[in-house]
Amino acid sequence: LYTLTIKLFLLPANLISCGTTGLALVANHYLHIPMSGFIFIFNTVMLGIGWLVLGRKFAMTTVLSSILYPVLLEILNRTLGDVMLTENIFLNVLFAGLGLGASLGIVMRGGASTGGMDIPPLILKKFFGIPVSATLWGFDFLIMLAQMFFHTTEDLLYGILLILVISLSLNKIMLLGTSRTEVKIV
Repeated sequence: LYTLTIKLFLLPANLISCGTTGLALVANHYLHIPMSGFIFIFNTVMLGIGWLVLGRKFAMTTVLSSILYPVLLEILNRTLGDVMLTENIFLNVLFAGLGLGASLGIVMRGGASTGGMDIPPLILKKFFGIPVSATLWGFDFLIMLAQMFFHTTEDLLYGILLILVISLSLNKIMLLGTSRTEVKIV
């Protein structure tokens, strides 16, 4: 779901992204490195660091998503070519956010990590007690800024909207089935 969302909505609309995908967009723009190759190398390095610092159990729950994402992205790039479902940028932002948030939520509900840029915040939390959400937002902000040099201000606003939709969708998936009703009788 994650890779399909990237291929069908994020890439065709040339959206600003965060995380490893955002880093891959920067590397592709400036160094002409294929996204799937960059993501594979970056995720492999981060997985190794995660294994060393966070332990074997963490690495084992992350290995599948770390390797499958770049491999599936390359397969979809070759099989789907330049497929574009819609040229409407807002629809691309909306569906990219929903798909990415839902897929991340599914992975996290399973007790795993997507690897890549999830790992540095986890390491910072382990050693310095810095909240994962704060460092993740900080890294995402820096990655988005790096893309600003080859995007417009309007693209940045769409990128911010994308992150908000991802967050909302992710939170809904994480809370799915956990709601409770409290009744007080006085």
